[in-house]
Amino acid sequence: MKRSDKLLQLSVDLGPLGVRNIYSGIALSYTPEQLIGKRVVVFANLKPRKMAGGMSEGMILAAGGPGRAR
Repeated sequence: MKRSDKLLQLSVDLGPLGVRNIYSGIALSYTPEQLIGKRVVVFANLKPRKMAGGMSEGMILAAGGPGRAR
């Protein structure tokens, strides 16, 4: 499979919805460690989608200050 430098593979615990494997195109702005404890929006009602690396079961939206996500 293709590898992307822009994608992060994350395992997100959504409580009663279970743990979801999510690929998110935020790798240029965040490391996985920087996301621990942060508030992000998770879209969990999306159809699973094949990405460059595996199957993504949702979408993560993270935002920061002006100019780039932090």
